[in-house]
Amino acid sequence: MASRQYHSFGDFYPFYLTEHSRSGTRRLHFAGTLLVLLTLAYSLATRRWGLLALHRVYSLAGDFRMFADMARGRGPF
Repeated sequence: MASRQYHSFGDFYPFYLTEHSRSGTRRLHFAGTLLVLLTLAYSLATRRWGLLALHRVYSLAGDFRMFADMARGRGPF
């Protein structure tokens, strides 16, 4: 499979949605994103910054965008 090049998150997000088109996958990512938010809140409250070693920024951004879309009823749950 050829590697795709994305110049912006706007270019990447439609592809991300096609890769997460199954409802079970979306629900798992929704739950995972909620865990990231809880981890962030915990890290801020306890100052345990090692828990915030985040990578793959576009993928995490996709999780947050899909989470927001689903929470607003704009995407299938």
